[in-house]
Amino acid sequence: MEATRSNLIAMPACYAVVTEEEMVYLEGGAFSITKEDVIRFGVTFTHNLAMVVGSLSLTMGVNTVTKSISNMGFSLGMQSIFNTIAGFNGWQMAALVGCTACAAYYVTLQVMQIVALVKAIGQSIQETVQQVQQNQAQAQGQAVAA
Repeated sequence: MEATRSNLIAMPACYAVVTEEEMVYLEGGAFSITKEDVIRFGVTFTHNLAMVVGSLSLTMGVNTVTKSISNMGFSLGMQSIFNTIAGFNGWQMAALVGCTACAAYYVTLQVMQIVALVKAIGQSIQETVQQVQQNQAQAQGQAVAA
């Protein structure tokens, strides 16, 4: 086919010819998922699911116990809860154990975050006190020297 004016592609004045190999780098390459990506996704998904289920389970459990105790008193409220659990079938018991495990995981991570925060605050306060003491010592040294 002969190149005529009607079948030519009109390109802008500032275009650059790019080979197919170079396009891989320009477009981000081929889409590939590695085993590590799948494992990382699975771990992250499981962690997030456990955190959501744990948070909801803990909230619902605490609300149920407090309502039961406030409505019936401590003894009757706890007896009512234990009687309800005793009537669970296998699937309900498995769900209760799973939700309780997620709630324990959630509480553990929350406590770890609180402990880390308290440690960081304590360390920051300690560093500030040391800095103030150093500044006071320098000021006293300068006053004595003058």
